[in-house]
Amino acid sequence: MIGNYQISEAKTIEDIESIDLIDHKLLFEHTPKLELNDYMVKLVLSGVALDHRQTNIDQPFIVTDQSGNYIAFYEPKDNVYKVKYFF
Repeated sequence: MIGNYQISEAKTIEDIESIDLIDHKLLFEHTPKLELNDYMVKLVLSGVALDHRQTNIDQPFIVTDQSGNYIAFYEPKDNVYKVKYFF
């Protein structure tokens, strides 16, 4: 058993269907969120680093737009926050 999953329920890559995939929001449900305005979201989408002017979160977080859509995953590094990947 791995987490809530039984190895006997495992599928090969060829057998996976879209219904088998886990919604990324479930994976990040306990990760802090930072909601940004449209102007800042455009900067985030271009890969800009964030700093203490945008947040003081001291752990990885998800940037969302004002509708709650996931935009990017950020991690703190060298006194700034850098994009790790986009959604």
